[in-house]
Amino acid sequence: MNVVYVKIHSDLRKEGQIYQVSDEVEQEVEIFADGKVCLHAISHEGLPCWEEEKEVEPDVALEMLAKIATYLENPRTFQVDHVGQWQLNAKYEDGSTKEVKGPMIGKVMADNVDLTAYLREKLPFMSLGIFDQTDSL
Repeated sequence: MNVVYVKIHSDLRKEGQIYQVSDEVEQEVEIFADGKVCLHAISHEGLPCWEEEKEVEPDVALEMLAKIATYLENPRTFQVDHVGQWQLNAKYEDGSTKEVKGPMIGKVMADNVDLTAYLREKLPFMSLGIFDQTDSL
Protein backbone atom coordinates (compact mmCIF):
# COMPACT_ATOMS: atom_id res chain seq x y z
CA MET A 1 0.00 0.00 0.00
CA ASN A 2 1.26 3.48 -0.88
CA VAL A 3 2.09 6.20 1.61
CA VAL A 4 0.52 9.51 0.48
CA TYR A 5 1.63 11.81 3.30
CA VAL A 6 4.39 11.91 5.91
CA LYS A 7 5.13 14.25 8.79
CA ILE A 8 8.44 13.93 10.60
CA HIS A 9 8.72 15.83 13.88
CA SER A 10 12.32 16.26 15.08
CA ASP A 11 13.29 17.44 18.57
CA LEU A 12 16.73 19.00 18.08
CA ARG A 13 17.46 19.74 21.75
CA LYS A 14 20.87 18.62 22.95
CA GLU A 15 21.65 17.53 26.49
CA GLY A 16 23.31 20.24 28.58
CA GLN A 17 22.42 22.98 26.11
CA ILE A 18 20.69 26.07 27.49
CA TYR A 19 18.02 27.50 25.18
CA GLN A 20 16.40 30.88 24.94
CA VAL A 21 12.61 30.99 24.72
CA SER A 22 12.69 31.89 21.01
CA ASP A 23 15.42 29.39 19.97
CA GLU A 24 14.47 26.97 17.20
CA VAL A 25 14.59 23.53 18.82
CA GLU A 26 12.09 21.46 16.84
CA GLN A 27 11.26 20.93 13.19
CA GLU A 28 8.37 19.36 11.32
CA VAL A 29 8.81 18.25 7.74
CA GLU A 30 5.75 17.35 5.70
CA ILE A 31 5.83 15.51 2.38
CA PHE A 32 2.70 15.25 0.23
CA ALA A 33 2.24 12.90 -2.75
CA ASP A 34 1.47 15.84 -5.07
CA GLY A 35 4.96 17.31 -4.51
CA LYS A 36 4.19 19.87 -1.82
CA VAL A 37 6.81 19.88 0.96
CA CYS A 38 6.72 22.01 4.09
CA LEU A 39 9.19 22.77 6.85
CA HIS A 40 8.03 24.23 10.17
CA ALA A 41 10.52 25.46 12.77
CA ILE A 42 9.30 25.50 16.37
CA SER A 43 10.69 27.49 19.29
CA HIS A 44 11.65 26.30 22.77
CA GLU A 45 8.32 27.63 24.03
CA GLY A 46 6.42 25.63 21.37
CA LEU A 47 5.55 28.55 19.10
CA PRO A 48 6.24 28.72 15.36
CA CYS A 49 9.58 30.35 14.47
CA TRP A 50 9.07 30.24 10.73
CA GLU A 51 7.58 28.10 7.97
CA GLU A 52 8.62 27.38 4.44
CA GLU A 53 6.57 25.68 1.71
CA LYS A 54 8.05 24.49 -1.58
CA GLU A 55 7.31 22.13 -4.43
CA VAL A 56 9.28 19.16 -5.69
CA GLU A 57 8.42 17.13 -8.76
CA PRO A 58 5.59 14.71 -7.92
CA ASP A 59 7.74 11.73 -8.97
CA VAL A 60 10.41 12.86 -6.46
CA ALA A 61 7.76 13.14 -3.73
CA LEU A 62 6.44 9.67 -4.58
CA GLU A 63 9.98 8.28 -4.53
CA MET A 64 10.59 9.74 -1.05
CA LEU A 65 7.27 8.41 0.22
CA ALA A 66 8.02 4.95 -1.23
CA LYS A 67 11.40 4.89 0.49
CA ILE A 68 9.75 5.83 3.79
CA ALA A 69 7.09 3.13 3.22
CA THR A 70 9.89 0.59 2.82
CA TYR A 71 11.29 1.64 6.20
CA LEU A 72 7.83 1.41 7.77
CA GLU A 73 7.50 -2.23 6.68
CA ASN A 74 10.15 -3.15 9.24
CA PRO A 75 11.02 -0.13 11.40
CA ARG A 76 13.99 -0.55 13.69
CA THR A 77 14.06 1.88 16.57
CA PHE A 78 15.57 1.99 20.02
CA GLN A 79 15.46 4.32 23.01
CA VAL A 80 18.28 6.67 24.03
CA ASP A 81 17.47 9.04 26.87
CA HIS A 82 20.13 11.75 26.46
CA VAL A 83 19.15 12.92 22.98
CA GLY A 84 16.02 14.37 21.40
CA GLN A 85 13.47 12.18 19.68
CA TRP A 86 11.89 12.05 16.25
CA GLN A 87 8.36 10.97 15.41
CA LEU A 88 7.23 9.88 11.96
CA ASN A 89 3.51 9.85 11.09
CA ALA A 90 2.49 8.32 7.78
CA LYS A 91 -0.88 8.20 6.06
CA TYR A 92 -1.65 5.49 3.53
CA GLU A 93 -3.93 5.79 0.50
CA ASP A 94 -6.67 3.82 2.30
CA GLY A 95 -6.69 6.39 5.13
CA SER A 96 -4.87 4.19 7.64
CA THR A 97 -1.95 5.68 9.58
CA LYS A 98 1.25 4.52 11.23
CA GLU A 99 3.45 6.23 13.83
CA VAL A 100 7.07 5.39 14.64
CA LYS A 101 9.44 7.11 17.10
CA GLY A 102 13.18 6.99 17.70
CA PRO A 103 16.24 8.87 18.97
CA MET A 104 17.89 11.71 17.04
CA ILE A 105 21.12 9.85 16.35
CA GLY A 106 20.63 8.89 12.73
CA LYS A 107 21.01 5.62 10.86
CA VAL A 108 17.36 5.16 9.99
CA MET A 109 17.81 2.82 7.05
CA ALA A 110 15.62 1.61 4.18
CA ASP A 111 17.08 -0.69 1.51
CA ASN A 112 20.61 0.09 2.78
CA VAL A 113 19.95 3.82 2.30
CA ASP A 114 20.37 6.27 5.19
CA LEU A 115 17.01 8.06 5.17
CA THR A 116 18.43 11.17 6.84
CA ALA A 117 21.01 11.73 4.09
CA TYR A 118 18.53 10.69 1.39
CA LEU A 119 15.78 13.10 2.51
CA ARG A 120 18.25 15.95 3.05
CA GLU A 121 19.42 15.47 -0.53
CA LYS A 122 15.89 15.38 -1.98
CA LEU A 123 14.23 18.14 0.07
CA PRO A 124 14.89 21.79 -0.93
CA PHE A 125 15.53 23.04 2.63
CA MET A 126 18.69 23.95 4.53
CA SER A 127 19.52 22.72 8.06
CA LEU A 128 17.23 19.72 8.26
CA GLY A 129 17.25 17.60 11.40
CA ILE A 130 15.13 14.67 10.12
CA PHE A 131 16.36 11.64 12.17
CA ASP A 132 19.79 12.99 13.17
CA GLN A 133 20.71 16.17 15.01
CA THR A 134 24.44 15.79 14.37
CA ASP A 135 24.59 17.90 11.22
CA SER A 136 21.50 20.04 11.74
CA LEU A 137 21.22 23.63 12.90
